[in-house]
Amino acid sequence: MTRGAVAHLPLWVAGLALGPATVVLVRAHPAQALADTPERAVLELAAGWVLLAVGLVARLRGPGNRTGGLLAAAGAASFLVEWANPGIGWTSAFTAGLVLYAAGPPLVAHAVLAHPAGRLGSWPARGLLLLAYGNAVLVLGLLQAVVYDPWGAGCTDCPGNGLLIVASSGTLDALGRIGMAVGAVWPCALILLLVRRAVRASPALRRVSAPVWGAGGAYATAVVADFLHGLPRHTLSNDPTDQQLWLVQEAALLLLAAAATWPWLLERRTRGALADLVVELAAAPAPGGLRDALARVLGDPSLTLAYPLADGRLVDARGRPTALRTTGGEASGGDRYGRAAADDKSSDLPVTVTELARGDHTLALLGHRRELLAEPRLGPGAEIARISRLALDNERLHAELAARVADLRASRARIVATGDTERRRLERDLHDGAQQRLLALVLILRLARTGAVRPSPEADEAERELRAAIKELRALAHGLFPTVLAEEGLASAVGALLEETRSSARITALPTRRLDPAVEAAAYFVIAEAIAHHATTVSAVITDDRLLLDLDGTRDLGLLRIADRVGTLDGIVTAPEPPHTAIRVEIPC
Repeated sequence: MTRGAVAHLPLWVAGLALGPATVVLVRAHPAQALADTPERAVLELAAGWVLLAVGLVARLRGPGNRTGGLLAAAGAASFLVEWANPGIGWTSAFTAGLVLYAAGPPLVAHAVLAHPAGRLGSWPARGLLLLAYGNAVLVLGLLQAVVYDPWGAGCTDCPGNGLLIVASSGTLDALGRIGMAVGAVWPCALILLLVRRAVRASPALRRVSAPVWGAGGAYATAVVADFLHGLPRHTLSNDPTDQQLWLVQEAALLLLAAAATWPWLLERRTRGALADLVVELAAAPAPGGLRDALARVLGDPSLTLAYPLADGRLVDARGRPTALRTTGGEASGGDRYGRAAADDKSSDLPVTVTELARGDHTLALLGHRRELLAEPRLGPGAEIARISRLALDNERLHAELAARVADLRASRARIVATGDTERRRLERDLHDGAQQRLLALVLILRLARTGAVRPSPEADEAERELRAAIKELRALAHGLFPTVLAEEGLASAVGALLEETRSSARITALPTRRLDPAVEAAAYFVIAEAIAHHATTVSAVITDDRLLLDLDGTRDLGLLRIADRVGTLDGIVTAPEPPHTAIRVEIPC
């Protein structure tokens, strides 16, 4: 038990003792009480005590939350309506009853409006309670007490009024008229405020507080009816209608006490789910498994988990980029738990990004439905940050490694693409530059020979050498990057390769449609290597968005070079044990 609870222990004992004292009072003078039968007296005692007990437990569970104290005060005040009983025989108790007999409804309204955090949270709620307390304690209580003379009003059985200053029946009647009218109006405003709060609340808050709001609305409805019934006589009484309405109020108080325990049941269920999460995380889930586990616990299949990298990028558990964003967070114990840090408007669905951090170091960003953790005091956000910290660290490191591997693969792909581009440029330069100059030189030499007086063996030899140089240059340019591959595609380029190399390899299948230039370049490189190493059969088919190359009969083929080339496109090479005569290459396309 906390020090605050110990300090308030006498108040709790007094509140509990108030119940039996009230029962003794009403049983001594049942004709002038609302609980005029033993059954009603038991109901009155049960309603007050249950509210007191629930308030005490709530106070112990959350010492900083005022809801528990308000519930307990409402339970105690429910007994005071009987203390304005003329047969009480005790002046100080009767005077207290005159001042506080109408204090129960404002305390109930305060507890309902403050649920679950113990704070009102809005100026309309504060203004409403100020009106309710002022009307109950000041107008119907203190101000009427200072002008009410029970003996002068004909109540010969009443004890003395300890607050009487000047007896005035006219002032008493006017105050009663005002108090009863206001007492019938402010509960209506309370009902409207509760409806407005229910409509505007997040699903998380509505799931927790809706039972309390419903019970509070039922109680307020009975209070309105009671004050409207007493409005013509300007006072509350204990006639049969008043007693029936009082029974409804007592039943509503029991419902309110039961509704106040509903969040505890939700919390217990949540803790059970978190315990399951602890067991699941202890098994070291595979990358992405933490997201799946959190999605099950939080009940949000769309949940996204992202990890920040040192360069500012965000990646998922497999190192793939994600578009979640954040603008900051707030502290929660040892971990900073940023609720509603940012709304990701890049998606069609409303997504809130919550930051999970240790100290000043962000572990991960949690993308979820906007309302999922809108009330962090109601949800398991802080517990999730603590329970999953080790798994978050593990998966974050895996995500960083996967992102670095992806960066390395992308870098290799850029290097290969740059190399292909440069070879394409060199091939074009050789074709359009040096090769054309050599052809022009052959033409000039032929013209010179035609105009010569006699044949020149030296000129004939020079022309043969020039033609040989042109042929070698053309082969060199084609080896750098065949023009036909860029212009007509893989099938035409492989056909031209077979003609130039005079290879006996048999091509059983080639794709007829154009592929991505990088895929065509990698496939051509593989087929050219296979043909250069005496391949007997080559086939290339597209299956399930993958280009499958089957190479048979090769000898001494450099698998490492092929693996490096297709690896830049996430391709794989499969080969049997040496001498690797049958090879399969898969390239995503």
